[in-house]
Amino acid sequence: MKIWKKTTLSNWPKSVFLGLALTLTAGTAQAAITPDGASAAAQKSAVSAAEGSAVYKKFEHYVSKPASLATARNYLINHIREVSKSEATVMTLHLENAQKAHLAAFSEKIYAERIQQALDKAYQDNGYSIEGLMHATTDKAAKALLIEARDKGYKLEASEGLYYPVMHYQGFKQFRSYINKDIAAYIDLMAVDSNSPIMFDAAIVVSWDELIKRAIAMEVFLKQYPKSNRATAVKQLFAMTQAAVLYGANNTPAYDAYSESGDKISIDPEVRAAYESAVETDKTDSTLAARLEKLLALLDETDNVFTAEVEQLLEHFMQEANK
Repeated sequence: MKIWKKTTLSNWPKSVFLGLALTLTAGTAQAAITPDGASAAAQKSAVSAAEGSAVYKKFEHYVSKPASLATARNYLINHIREVSKSEATVMTLHLENAQKAHLAAFSEKIYAERIQQALDKAYQDNGYSIEGLMHATTDKAAKALLIEARDKGYKLEASEGLYYPVMHYQGFKQFRSYINKDIAAYIDLMAVDSNSPIMFDAAIVVSWDELIKRAIAMEVFLKQYPKSNRATAVKQLFAMTQAAVLYGANNTPAYDAYSESGDKISIDPEVRAAYESAVETDKTDSTLAARLEKLLALLDETDNVFTAEVEQLLEHFMQEANK
């Protein structure tokens, strides 16, 4: 989104058009209206650029310090309209960087035994949404930390009785219309996993079809935006997601069914069906879909049994993804 209008004929006032038309008709030298108007527009643009630069610098001052992370986020929410698209993009990325850098230190506050007990008590009736926990808890320290988590852009999750903060990428979507397309697309990718994580308690908790769909979406991003500032991050995420597609997880392995002999590990039929569906329906020229097609051909030869040849092929796929 442009913060100021470019000086073009289409956005000049009608009075300027009328004055210019009268001047040309009369054959006089009143064309001085054009440079005067352009100078005014240029001056306005210069002022707007200066104001945007001031906003950018103030945000950078806030975001550089963990103590003012919440202030930085709130400032960006309220002032992102006042900067250029390139500035807004950098500011959004710097906010993400700061949130991720501060996450471990903030997590230690949440891990305190008293806070964990207060959250567990509040969770029993309200789930672990920050707003629900804030409403339910009577512990002032816990409530203060919940407010801090919300204001810094985190959300809470729980696993095996432990409550912990994570990145809340849905909150970045409010910046989408002000930033470059590649980072908007990156936010969309990250928000999907933030809203519905692939893994929970060492198990894949989305369908195999959904898991493959997400991996292919990452591939599409990398093909469309190979030079993006976040291409490396997405490539790493793709490698991890592909590993889940090919191997599963500790509590949801891809190969866990047994053949009639009882000693040969075979691919889970549900996993194979998801592979076949991905190969048949892919319209993106996906590398992952091509890999799955090769894997299916080999599994046909092994009668769906996990053999040394299958293991070797999977390792090759992972090496390719990590290049």
